[in-house]
Amino acid sequence: MSVMCERCGQRPAALQVTEVKDGERREHHLCEPCARQEGALLPVLSLAHILGGLVPLESPDGAGDALTGGPSCPECGWTGAQIQHTGQMGCPHCYEVFGRWVDPVVRRIHGSNEHRGKIPSRTGQAVRRQRTLSLLRSQLADAVAQEEFERAAELRDQIRAQQQTGEV
Repeated sequence: MSVMCERCGQRPAALQVTEVKDGERREHHLCEPCARQEGALLPVLSLAHILGGLVPLESPDGAGDALTGGPSCPECGWTGAQIQHTGQMGCPHCYEVFGRWVDPVVRRIHGSNEHRGKIPSRTGQAVRRQRTLSLLRSQLADAVAQEEFERAAELRDQIRAQQQTGEV
């Protein structure tokens, strides 16, 4: 028996929305049109949709789909099949359990699995300095690998100057 939409009462609920307000948890069941009006639907190409079916989560060793029938999270009980179906993790601990399957997908989609969002202008000086140093070190390694020793020496000097001007 399907649950009907709490808002309109005319269509089957397609989405369960969990609201936590003042420490109290409430679940609402909405059909797709009502959820869209409430602003509760995800964009069509969200990460959840990508993880939930467009990009299969394969085992890191290339042996195929390892999440179906694979491990489950000891904290929340979610299985890899649930994560693959919904594109969402059940709890923060799921990232430790399923990370080796999810990391390659995130890297493939975003080019990195490290967040590189905006940096606050007033408090982000140390982060900006660290990113600059990281970029210079990477360029230095590339220059050495390509035997561009003059460029490598310039980069080495820039790294030293960066390290002397700030606490990194």
